[in-house]
Amino acid sequence: MDSKGSVGQIKAQGQQCNLVPDSPFHFRLLPKELRLKIYPLSNNLALTYAGGPPALLLAVAPDPVLYAEVRPIYLSQNASVSRSSQEAFKKWPMSRILALRHIRLHWEALENEWDKPFGLTGNKICLKNNLESICVVIDEEACKDDSSLGHQVYTTLEYLVVASSRSVKSIVAVIPDIGFLVRRHLELRFKAQGVLGDRLPIGQVWVWKADGEHALLKK
Repeated sequence: MDSKGSVGQIKAQGQQCNLVPDSPFHFRLLPKELRLKIYPLSNNLALTYAGGPPALLLAVAPDPVLYAEVRPIYLSQNASVSRSSQEAFKKWPMSRILALRHIRLHWEALENEWDKPFGLTGNKICLKNNLESICVVIDEEACKDDSSLGHQVYTTLEYLVVASSRSVKSIVAVIPDIGFLVRRHLELRFKAQGVLGDRLPIGQVWVWKADGEHALLKK
């Protein structure tokens, strides 16, 4: 029996057992209660490192019903915090903090940056959180004249990871070439924990991931 015949027979048997659908499956046919349970399992609800919407939100955007269901979940699970917006973030209630799964930290350049160090280590999110991924974006100007930036970034990451009850699975860092010392500091500190990073082929982006057997950082 040739391969085509085998595939044809398998497909025919599958159709008889209703294993092979004759038409595409329509997600909208599922009950809303079930759809709301599926969305968080998609692993496509995190902000992009550029701060854009996740793939799932873009995918359902043409459907107003599905979009209305996904958008509140996306908003509740994501936060983008910068040095200029950190004071407002620190006022978030603990219930809102615990709903977060993904956070984007932006070290942007400020004219008076010495007046606004990026410090979340004393915030409630570093006491307890449910984060699964962290994204760090560092502007080129922020890397200048700040020899302690690498230590500041790593310390913030360490506090967030240790406080996570769900275990942070990945850290993405966007670091300009001028921030070589920052990147080197992060690489050495992660390597000391047994975690090696990879540079993505799309530019100045580095990723550190848990290997499934060990946590990203030791608690």
